[in-house]
Amino acid sequence: MLPLPLSNQIIAECIGSHCAFAELQWLCDHVGGRTSGAPSGHAAEEWALGLFRKSNLPKVWTEEIEVPVWTRGTLSAQVVAPAQWQLTALAHGNAPSSAHVEAALVDVGHGQRPDFERFAEQVRGKIALCDEGVAVGTRKLHRSEKLALAVEFGAAGMMILSSAPGGLPRTGVCARTEAPIPSLGISSEDGERLRRLIAAGSQPSVRISMTNSMTSGVARTVLAEIPGASDSEWVLAGAHLDSWDISEGATDNGLGSAIVLETARVCALLGEKPKRTVRFALWAAEETGLRGSRDYAERH
Repeated sequence: MLPLPLSNQIIAECIGSHCAFAELQWLCDHVGGRTSGAPSGHAAEEWALGLFRKSNLPKVWTEEIEVPVWTRGTLSAQVVAPAQWQLTALAHGNAPSSAHVEAALVDVGHGQRPDFERFAEQVRGKIALCDEGVAVGTRKLHRSEKLALAVEFGAAGMMILSSAPGGLPRTGVCARTEAPIPSLGISSEDGERLRRLIAAGSQPSVRISMTNSMTSGVARTVLAEIPGASDSEWVLAGAHLDSWDISEGATDNGLGSAIVLETARVCALLGEKPKRTVRFALWAAEETGLRGSRDYAERH
């Protein structure tokens, strides 16, 4: 238990100061989406470094890692039969640099292995449609696992309908390296309309054209620490700094980064030597495969 005066000081500082809110707002407004290895990622790293230093943390440093840098390009996704309309869609991260596919659509349910096995004959050469869920009692699959199944069963492309209403397709990484087939998120409303057509006996046909780019860059995990009285045990507080390009990344995970920075600021402000060394980490390249935290674990 912390001594009451110390815990009161911590609570008063956190509640009474608006530093975390102000800094998060600055990150969202001035940097926005943060791609590790790209200029936007570098700007976010400088933001974090500046705040750690401003808080007078005894030790502040970075650890570099080479990362793939996927840049979103053009996307056209439209239903061409039986009705024609433009899908509300986003390419998934690491989708192909260039892809042009027109094929019939096959609904593979949740996109789990039993689903693909059930439609094995129909899905080859077609575009697989699935949702973000899984069957009750089974492990949740990442979209990259569903895409790997689509590739294994010979699909020409994959579309995942969003579970969020309101015309909000989701993006996110779909493969560790450049994906072999186009993969995209579509809105819940478009996905449900397509499913209704299939259930009524139609076989919708979809045309997908996309261009993206894949290069490499250097990203930095930003670290700081307050040495403790003993170095036999450590306390580690971390969050990932990067986000996807299409929004400001306020909650995923600018919020977590702001909390880590605020924790560091208040701990340093107390002027007390902790029993254990406290280290603060803002990971790079989480969105593209937990790369920064994996690199940290390998180093340390």
